[in-house]
Amino acid sequence: MRKEVEKLGKMIKRAQKILITTHTGPDPDAWSSISLLRIALEKYLDVKDLGMMVLGRPSDTPTTQFYKKLNDIEVLNPEKEHDLTGSDLIIMTDAHSLPRCIPHYVNLDPEAKLVGMDHHELIASDVEQLELNFNEFRSSAAEEVYRVFRELIGDAFAKDEQIVELTLRGIVSDTYR
Repeated sequence: MRKEVEKLGKMIKRAQKILITTHTGPDPDAWSSISLLRIALEKYLDVKDLGMMVLGRPSDTPTTQFYKKLNDIEVLNPEKEHDLTGSDLIIMTDAHSLPRCIPHYVNLDPEAKLVGMDHHELIASDVEQLELNFNEFRSSAAEEVYRVFRELIGDAFAKDEQIVELTLRGIVSDTYR
């Protein structure tokens, strides 16, 4: 796995504009994994031009409100078109298919690189579209994101209390243990 993690690190450094997303109508694992990804990129890898797109029906549940506040983000309408202009690296958590995350998108650069970080059964036609796919069928997408970035960043990431809490939230929400 080391080679793939190193390749991801190089892709992140080269990217001009990174977009992160998760599946439409995110559950707590999707929210946890995309939140982990955002912190890894902004705090530890110093990514400046980072976009975050989450689609679904906004909900007033305490969980959704917590993650919306944590990420300072609005949940977007999945029925509308979403412009991907300029995004040259798109990283998806809890999914490995861009249409599952953003069903109606426009202006995707044909050279844009897609990366999936998931824990579900793989669909070959979806995986073929990816530059990289991280999926060791772990307990949750949050655990998969944690594992990849712990390897990429190291101990500082692994010992960050917020990172550990978000990882555990994702694991518990998907496994109930």
